[in-house]
Amino acid sequence: MINKKHPKLAIKFQFQCQLLSISRSLAYRQVKGETDYNLELMTLIDKQFLAAPFYGVGQMR
Repeated sequence: MINKKHPKLAIKFQFQCQLLSISRSLAYRQVKGETDYNLELMTLIDKQFLAAPFYGVGQMR
């Protein structure tokens, strides 16, 4: 990280992203959690899939 007390020891942000193999825009983005509605939908889909795993994607719609 960039250290303001010792700027010569600091690694540039662009180089940090290169070391981590991520884009700079990804590094700035804050992770948002799932909405309650989305979590409920995922739970219902999981329950249905576990109840009838032989259904394909077409029958799950």
